[in-house]
Amino acid sequence: MSTPRVKGTRSNAGCLNCRKDRKGCDEEKPDCQRCVRRGHACVWPEPQHSSLWPAANGVSAAYSLLPGGRFTTPDLISHPRRNSGDLLHPSPIIEMRLSSDALLASLPLGIPATQAEREALAFYHTRPTFGYGNKSPQYSTHTIVWRRLLSNKAVVHLLLAAALAQMGWRDILDWLPDSAELHYSLGRQELQKQVVAEGVDAFTMLTAFWFMYLYQRQRPTPDRGDLSNEVAAYLEHTRLHEIVTSPDENPLWPENSKALTACLLTWLFWADAQAGTQGKGGGMARLLMQSGSELVLDLREIAKDALRLNWDRYPNSQLVDDIQNSAPFDMIHSIMILGQEINNRVGDDRLLRPDASLEISSKIDNLRRKSAFRAIMHLAMSAEPNRGRMTKNSEWATALYFALKVYHFRCGMTAETESFFSTGSNVISQTVSSMMLLLQRSLAMNDEGQADRLQLPLFWAGIETTSPIEKTWILSELKHGALNRALRHIYQEQENGRRVGMARLHQLLDASCVGLPEMGMGASPGIDTDMDLSMFC
Repeated sequence: MSTPRVKGTRSNAGCLNCRKDRKGCDEEKPDCQRCVRRGHACVWPEPQHSSLWPAANGVSAAYSLLPGGRFTTPDLISHPRRNSGDLLHPSPIIEMRLSSDALLASLPLGIPATQAEREALAFYHTRPTFGYGNKSPQYSTHTIVWRRLLSNKAVVHLLLAAALAQMGWRDILDWLPDSAELHYSLGRQELQKQVVAEGVDAFTMLTAFWFMYLYQRQRPTPDRGDLSNEVAAYLEHTRLHEIVTSPDENPLWPENSKALTACLLTWLFWADAQAGTQGKGGGMARLLMQSGSELVLDLREIAKDALRLNWDRYPNSQLVDDIQNSAPFDMIHSIMILGQEINNRVGDDRLLRPDASLEISSKIDNLRRKSAFRAIMHLAMSAEPNRGRMTKNSEWATALYFALKVYHFRCGMTAETESFFSTGSNVISQTVSSMMLLLQRSLAMNDEGQADRLQLPLFWAGIETTSPIEKTWILSELKHGALNRALRHIYQEQENGRRVGMARLHQLLDASCVGLPEMGMGASPGIDTDMDLSMFC
């Protein structure tokens, strides 16, 4: 048992319950006296870089299964549609109509619920896609997740952690890092117990990973590299990606189960590939593309049927909506694949060899030659007054395409293109001009979901613009605190007219995640060239 802290002093190292309630903690382990008096489980933050699984035979020594832990056949998603009445209900929003209080009363939290949890639950029910889509909550895949896993303690805690972090980022709720961290720690600890005790089915495991990604996406000190390797170790052990994409019939894996699992794997691939461009992940995406892009393309095709196969009497109006929005998501998927190909082929200096750069450049140009993708870009760049879901997704896809071109340019940078004033910079300057026009028009609509999706494109546009007016505008719209802090420092280092290399850029992104409060949606920072940024290095 540890020595209790001297009474009357304050510390940031207390248990998560005391930190959440903003009360002094005596820091006595394993249970502080305040938790003992209140009858609460005393939860302590996980050490940074701790793995979900220590070493086990046959899997990466750093990220593997707990000894004795097992992953079971995905029994929660292995039943044909006709036998899944608990999920496939003709009224998919029945739970959405219940109050947050009623829902929380039935959830296996194990800790007292506060107003923060109530609002986080309401947020998830109205905006469940967390910026990765804009499907109606009534028929979204996230609603399926909720219907199936609302009784799983680990998933519920991780869902609340992700929702609390997202709400703080959007200024819906004051940023409560301790509350979010409490749920994140409880979720991971519960997941460990389930892995050891009875095993965890595939659907639960992938959903838990997804909410971990969503939480770490907004976490002040994201550690997505470790999480990426954990997911990769899980897939190496289970070969789940190969099972889902196998054309062989498997009675344990009917079509609807494969489609839903493929959907979750696709989301995880997108999140991990984007994290890899920032030097904070890519292990899971690298595993999926170790033999090329065929498997990842198959996952996307299989995932397209997830909603139709997993809702009874799926409305034709929703099916039409899915068909219309399939092309923008196909384009986004192709962009993510090329982004990960760059991640896979850069060297230790984070640069591409000239031959690899030329090969990938040709593939990027070929995307624009596809008629469906040209139509998407035309729609995105037009001044369309009626901005429905199709237009928003087209804007997102086109912004990501421009961002990919900037990322490729920076990874293929040479001595000739290091200067902003070199003739080799003309091509990327034209890309950035188009990108700025699209971003300004899209963000002027004040759609918070679209603002979320466009944070990374804003960052990549920001590192290339030389206009002081554009720099100020980008910083005012770039609400992600780590990206904003990194971009401010990049501006200072590029004042000499020379571009920051990718290795240094990743260093600045790492250094910007130092645990300072994230910038909310309402903040409007300008460029403060006198601010001391040495703390971020």
